[in-house]
Formats: sequence, C-alpha cells, structure tokens
Amino acid sequence: MASSAGVTADTQSTRRFKYGLNVAVAVAAAVALVAVINWIGYRQFIRSDWTATRKYSLSDQTRKVLDALDVEHRIVSLLPPPHRVHPEDASIIRQAIDLIDEYDRRSSQVKVEHLAATDITAIERFHESLRSRYDQVLQPLQKSINDGLEAVKTFQKQATELIEPVGSMLEDERLPQGDLRTFTSRVQSVLRNRVSRIERNLRAIRQTLESEMPAYESAKSSLNEMLDDVQSGVFGPSIEQFKRFANDKQTTDPIKDQLLKLIEKFEAVQQDLKTARAGMNEPESVSDYENLRDQLATRESVVIVGPKEVQVIALNDLLRAPDRSQMQPGQVPELRFQGEEKLTGALMGMNMQEQPLIVFVGGGQGPSIGPGGNYQKVAQRLQNINFKVEQWNPTGGQRGPMGRPMPPGPPPEPKQGQKAVWIVLPSPPPDPRNPMAAAGTQQLASSIQRQLDRGDGVMFLRSFNPMPFMGGGDEIAKLYEPWGITAQTDRAVLMQVSGPDRQTFPQPRFDTVQWPDATPITKAIDGMKGHFELPSPLVLGKPQQANTEVFPLIELRSPRMWAATDLATNQQPKFDPSTASNSFVIGAAAQKDDARIIVTTAGHDPRLGYRSWASDATTDLGAIGIPGTADAFGAMWPANAELFVNSIMWLAGLEELIAVSARAQDIRRVNIKPEQIPGLRWTLMAGLPIVTFGAGIGVWRMRRKG
Repeated sequence: MASSAGVTADTQSTRRFKYGLNVAVAVAAAVALVAVINWIGYRQFIRSDWTATRKYSLSDQTRKVLDALDVEHRIVSLLPPPHRVHPEDASIIRQAIDLIDEYDRRSSQVKVEHLAATDITAIERFHESLRSRYDQVLQPLQKSINDGLEAVKTFQKQATELIEPVGSMLEDERLPQGDLRTFTSRVQSVLRNRVSRIERNLRAIRQTLESEMPAYESAKSSLNEMLDDVQSGVFGPSIEQFKRFANDKQTTDPIKDQLLKLIEKFEAVQQDLKTARAGMNEPESVSDYENLRDQLATRESVVIVGPKEVQVIALNDLLRAPDRSQMQPGQVPELRFQGEEKLTGALMGMNMQEQPLIVFVGGGQGPSIGPGGNYQKVAQRLQNINFKVEQWNPTGGQRGPMGRPMPPGPPPEPKQGQKAVWIVLPSPPPDPRNPMAAAGTQQLASSIQRQLDRGDGVMFLRSFNPMPFMGGGDEIAKLYEPWGITAQTDRAVLMQVSGPDRQTFPQPRFDTVQWPDATPITKAIDGMKGHFELPSPLVLGKPQQANTEVFPLIELRSPRMWAATDLATNQQPKFDPSTASNSFVIGAAAQKDDARIIVTTAGHDPRLGYRSWASDATTDLGAIGIPGTADAFGAMWPANAELFVNSIMWLAGLEELIAVSARAQDIRRVNIKPEQIPGLRWTLMAGLPIVTFGAGIGVWRMRRKG
C-alpha cells in the first residue's frame, strides 16, 4: 500500500485563496489586454468602407491632392447643430461634417474645426483671425478711413461754430426781409440738420468698424457720401448764393461785411472738405478681403484657410439638395460628391502657382458656356477646381442694332507664365456666301496655331460633315494633321443591329465601357459607361514632326461596324464590308515636348437629333432618364464628363491630378473586359454545377459517417 506521508492536502481556505488569485490575475490580464488594444486602436485608427460606391471614402483624386500638400491647411465648418434644424437639413449637415472629417483623417496637413453657427464668440474669434491675415494690405485703407473720420468730426465742429454767426446775421435788424433772410435761415437749418445727421452716421460707422470683420469699403463709401453731401450740397451752393447777395447793389454795407466774413469761413471749411475727400480716394479697396467678408455673411458655410488664400463654400453649394419633383418614390439622391468636388477643388486651386486658363471657342450664334450655353456643365466642373474659364467666338456671334452680325472680338490673352487650354467646339463649316464667317474661321485657325506654337493645349471637338469643304479646304484639320491625326469627317461610323422583327438597321449611337490605357486620361474612367453619337473615324499615322507621340483615346469595339459615306442621301445606309472593321478610333491624343492636343469626332447635328459627347444634353442626363438630374442622381453616361475634365487636366500638364474623381466614385460600375467573358461563361456553365455536385458528395459522406 502506497504511503502519502510526503503529500500535504490543501486546506479549504488555501484553495479559495489560489482560485481567487487566479481569477484576479485573469481579470487584471483581461483589463490590461483591453487597455492595450484600445491604446493601439486609438494610435492606429483603421476604417473600412464596404459600400458599393465607397460612400464613406475619399476619391483617388482627393487622396492625390491631399498627399501632395506640404503646408498646413485649415477647414472650418460654420454650421448649425443638426438637432436644431429640420431632419432633412440635419442629414445634410451630418453628411457635410462627416465628409470634412475624412480630410482630417487622410492628411496630417489638414486641420479640421467645427464651429456651431450659434457659438457667436467662437465665430467672432475665427473671423478676427481671418481679418488679421490682411493687416498689412489693409493699413492704407484703415488710415484713410481714420483720416476721413477725423475730417468729418472736424467739419461737425466747424459746422456747429458756423451756426452762431449765421444766427447773428439773422438776428441783425438791419437784415431786410426778403430772399437773403430766407436763404440765410435755410442755411442755418441745413447746418443744424447736417450736424445731427452726421452724428447718427458716425455712430453707425463706428459700430461697423468695431465688428470682427469690419466693412472697410462700406465705411469708406459712407464717409465719401457725407463729405460729398456737405461739400456739394451745402457749402458749394451757400458760397455761391452768399457771393451773389454780396455783389448785389441793394445789399447794405454792414450786411455785406457779414456776408464776406461768412464766405471766408465757408470757403475755408470747403477747402478742408476737398482735401479730406482727395485723401479718401488715394488707397484702393482690398477686393480679396471684401469678397471674403461678403461670403462670410452666409453663416452656413465651410471655410478653407490656406497659407496664402481663403475660400468660402456655402452649405447649399457644398451639398445641394435635389429638386424633389424630379425624384421617384423611394429614390435617394447622392449628394456627397458635390461637397468633395468643391473642397478638393479649393485645395487644388490654392496649391497651383497659376490656375490654367480654359477658353471655349465656339462659332455659333449663342453662348458656349453660362446661361443658355451648351457646355455649361463641364465648364462648371472646371470652375469647381478653380480653373479660369472663358469663352470666345471668332465669328462674332452677336447681332448689331440693324440685325447685322458684329465683328469678332480679340481672343482672351493668358497671363505671363499661365498655361492655357483652347477647346475648339464643333461648328458647321463656314458659308462661302458669308465672307465674315470665312474670315472668322481663318482668324480662329491662325489664333489656335499661335497658341500651339506657344505651347498651349488644344482640344478639337470635330463632327460629321457630309458636305465637302470649299476653297482652301478644312483650315482646322490642317492644324492637327501634322501631328499624325486625320479626321475622316466625311463619313460616320454605324453599327448594324437587328430589331424585334429580325430586320437590320444602322445604329449611329454607341455605348462603351472599355477605354485604351495608353494615357492617364482614360485609365481613371476604366469601366465607366460613355456615350457617343454619329462619330467619324480617326486615322492615326506617322507624325510629320519629330519627337511626337500619338495615343488612342476613344475606341469603339463591336462587330458589324462600318464607315458609311452615303448618309447625305435619303436612303437608309447599308452595311459595307469594304469599310467594315471591328474597331474604330474616334478620339486621339498627341504630345510633342510641352505641347499637347486632343482630337475627337462624335456628334453635333441638333437638326438630326445628335448631340456632342461633351454637351449638357449628354453629360447632364440623369441616370433616371430625366435631363438636368445628373447632379442629384448620377449621370446616365458618367464617363463623358470625366473624360472631358481629365482631358483638360492632361492638356494643362496636370496629369498627376488625374484620378477617379468624387463623381466617378459615386457610380456603381462593373468592369468586365472582353477577354474575361469566356472565363466567366465557363465559370457559370461548368463551375457552378461542379461546386453543387461537390457539395452533394460532401453531405452524402457526412451522413454515411453518422
């Protein structure tokens, strides 16, 4: 029998102590582990966005802009608390705040601060910090205003002193009844009125100047108005009338002496007013400060503060609410991209040495951009990223008083060192019966050639034209043909399709999601749907100039396509095997040193219902099929506007900023390349049955074992 003399059993109290110690150690270890995990999570913050449109992530383009920042920027939101506004507005405010916070999380060079619109003290401190940025440039204006205030106060004192001698003359019994007494009494009343009015105006001006963002221009204007009023409205007429009465033979000598003394005093005051008025006009207004102050008058806004510039974005522009009448039941508009586009555009513009000049060159009767313009949407996209956008019509475009066309004005002139991009819009060929139109085309071609020689970028938007060019031929085509690009605008690419009745007909409209990857322009839109109507083929050949590279930009790929040349007839075009091809290039880019061009050929014949690929009719068609709703619901063909904006950036030499934009990120897209289709087909036809069969075998074996 074994002995257990060497083993001592634990008592109950000992076992309790051991178990309690184990539990305490385990609890302490768990608490320490949780603390360490939280500390690591706080220091190493990781977020994942699994939404279909990456709704809670910044776009690739924004990330590029933020990564390029090398100095600190501030983004300050001035928004009301969400719980104090309507629920729909509260959702927009929360979305804006969340979007702004993303910039802070992404970049160490962006500091975000949220100031509630109800926190007046904090907003006043912030406005004061903004005003202090302009201290140096505002000093001359501040001195001018202070001098003007002193001049007005001096006049106030002088006017008060003048009331006494004017009153003494009225009390003089030798002053006869009549026009002189009546006029002198009126002068006394006007002086008293002006002294009282000036006191009220001075109080208002002082109150304005005591604010955190003083309205210096308004104060200067008020002072000028007061000085003008008393100089031309009081003293000028008074001196003139007093002199007339003094020269009147019927005026007695004692009264004449009093008038001469009054005239001397009035002229001295008038001279002081003229000197003060001249001093008020010397310093110029600080337009940047005044614009900032006017923008800050809208309390619900977001302010981006850069090292040299401040920009203000109103909440309505940051996240613009859609027209509810255009919404279908259950539809939720995507508003986020508008805010990101504005914020990123502001940061982008602040960090450019000189924003590029973009000129829309049109030859029609109406404007190209602005109200009534056909390219306003893409122009607005460029303005959102702080590009300077203008338009020029080389044919005049406007009608004179007698209905005759006005001569064209000079083209916009870029500043020294400023990059410019010229967009030659599609237009009908010049009418040989209109010499002014032909001269406008010649002027356009000469002007664009000068810009090319200067190194500017040019985008040619050409269109199908079945009529041959007269005279010297196509002057615009002569500009890009030396680059190795030939536009066959006398023919159009058509695709043969079958209808429900199995009858074939030509289709002049093309959708594509496949883009060449030779340039960053189209890499950023790979998989996005684009739309092109009535395109003409481009032929890419060998450039005549050395060191010139040519790249395909837009390429249509589909069977049963051909280049039709018989569209001018009334008969329906028939498939022509001699001009057939499975691919046609309708857009190309070329580069030679710093000079770059882009040529596209797609649609521009409103009479036949065809539209340019970059016009509002195409880019602003919403995904719900209603024109003008692309901002609220996404575009039907989002690639068109993206292609245009990316092309302008490339032409301006800003290819490092080309990436998937906020608008493109909001679009759900599936990118299936043609070479992937066979694999997907076999996966669906064979892969799924094999997986199902394998799963059945596994279940059968498990049941056998059971």
